[in-house]
Amino acid sequence: MNASNSVPVPIRFTRAICGDLGQAERREWWIANGLGGYAAGTVAGSLTRRYHGLLIAPIASPLGRRLILAKADATLIDGEQSWPLFTNRWKSGVIAPAGHVRIASFYLDYSVPVWTYEVGDAKVEARIWLEPGAHTIYSAWRLLSGTDKLSLRVTLLANDRDHHGTTSIGGFNPKIRADGDRVVLTETSLFSLTIRAPGGNIVSRRDWYQNFDLPIETERGLDSTDNHLCVGEATIPLIAGQWCGIVASLEPEPSTDIADALHRRLDHDRATVATATASSAAMRQAPDWIARLALAADAFVFSRPLPNVPDGQSVIAGYPWFGDWGRDTMISLPGLTLATGRSDIARRILKTFASFVSQGMLPNVFPGAGDHPDYNTADASLWFFEAWRAYLDATRLS
Repeated sequence: MNASNSVPVPIRFTRAICGDLGQAERREWWIANGLGGYAAGTVAGSLTRRYHGLLIAPIASPLGRRLILAKADATLIDGEQSWPLFTNRWKSGVIAPAGHVRIASFYLDYSVPVWTYEVGDAKVEARIWLEPGAHTIYSAWRLLSGTDKLSLRVTLLANDRDHHGTTSIGGFNPKIRADGDRVVLTETSLFSLTIRAPGGNIVSRRDWYQNFDLPIETERGLDSTDNHLCVGEATIPLIAGQWCGIVASLEPEPSTDIADALHRRLDHDRATVATATASSAAMRQAPDWIARLALAADAFVFSRPLPNVPDGQSVIAGYPWFGDWGRDTMISLPGLTLATGRSDIARRILKTFASFVSQGMLPNVFPGAGDHPDYNTADASLWFFEAWRAYLDATRLS
């Protein structure tokens, strides 16, 4: 691996995997925004876990994560003909529609999942990414080949539940207001979700899509039926070579320049990999696939501001179940930050945890808003010292 060619080794699947539901559902993608929020799903486009969705955000700071936007299901339209580019799995056992059969390929462009769909002579690329440092998701498409008379109909499914749970019919009753290319969902005082379809139009809906089947939850012995509320339907023209799509955000005025947003995401990823590559001779001489690990490491670091550490940061102990745990953070800190050339982040994490040291102990379970830290680990403090040692060695401070 070298600084001039530090592109992560691609993870790529062709139609043999993507068109086989079992194989495509086994492959999952997972992306994060550096704020504790994430998006996740399967290559097939179906939901198989409670934790799959386009925007899971910590509404109750810092890690009260809730599923806000579940799906943005696109259907390709050509006059009276239509072809779903998405897949749904229902409790009855039916797979309808089975849009995965139209996926020609899937790969990761840095952290961005990319699908290519083929429908006759038409070829459509789809991408999903999170804005770094914002609770904003982009779901975008562009026409690679085919007639200029094509358009997309995008069905928007929203929710408001803990990401560990499921929703019953009627369990989510937001105010829905649509105007032109915008629909705004307001859920009491918890949040307001703005969804835009630049260059298109959105009409509001209020229809429950019932009985999604979540087979991974069945394997875990948990309730495996979920329901989502359709809050709108966007119609967007497809123009060859141009990005179109939807942007959904907890910010009232998210950026609607989709091409620029994609550049920002990829620039963030490139900078992360370049920093890791330039950090040491060992990283510069490492095999190319190490760049993929350096990029993945970035997804686990997130902002955790405190009154006395306004630029505080921490580490997610594991997606999707865990928050930030003292022991896990200290063990992983050297690899996630120091080996990737980000000693500044390491210091912020150490300062964040230092503010919770009590009688020589480091909390294992970090407190949420209004909660108390749990000092229930014997060796977190020892790992804390070891993490400081590694930091001092890496930065050559005395």
